[in-house]
Amino acid sequence: MNKVMVDPERCKMCGLCIQVCPRDIFVEGSKIAQTIEPDRCYYCGHCKAVCPENALYFPAIPEEDFESALTAAELPNPDRLLLQFRSRRTTRHFRPDAVEREKLEKIIQAGRYAPTGHNNQAVQYLVVQSSQALAKLKEQAIKALAALVNELEKPTETAREKQGSSPSGNKKKVEAAQRGQDLLFYNAPVLMIGHTDPSKTFFPAWDVSLAAMQMLLMAEALELGTCLN
Repeated sequence: MNKVMVDPERCKMCGLCIQVCPRDIFVEGSKIAQTIEPDRCYYCGHCKAVCPENALYFPAIPEEDFESALTAAELPNPDRLLLQFRSRRTTRHFRPDAVEREKLEKIIQAGRYAPTGHNNQAVQYLVVQSSQALAKLKEQAIKALAALVNELEKPTETAREKQGSSPSGNKKKVEAAQRGQDLLFYNAPVLMIGHTDPSKTFFPAWDVSLAAMQMLLMAEALELGTCLN
């Protein structure tokens, strides 16, 4: 079955799908748009978003998974949106309160809808809430940072030149941990980790970073403090 199909009862041959498809899957037909090599579709959804007749459908994806593109009148006020960007701050002092599951799911949804290279959507999310798991993860991370600091401080051409890294920031985290301070997770009650397999995406760092930014903004909208580390 083709990845994307055209409903002949709805298509009016307006040509918008032909214009926006990044894979050049659609061509003009005698009465309706035709598809060529539809298996090259990577489900970006541009065609469906612009089609005024909702004539495009994807057999493998439920119809309810698609949202109509916002009209100009429905878009956020640009000044208010810019103000949100400007007013967001990093939090380094957290309350121990548990975060509701509904809020965590909404934050992950915000990350899911971030753009990814070729729409691969290969970013995955790990949520850590258990205090025991957080403590174990922090312990392992500090050990890894300590080993990196030791390597970077060697008086030879080692990891410092290879990685372009400085030991100072990581050393501060390690020394703080030895004093019982947490400069890694800042005692936050929840840790959310975005990760991806570099073999499944062209731009792993970009994909995760864009998802993280949208997650930060959603958390802010949910009145939750965040720290990107």
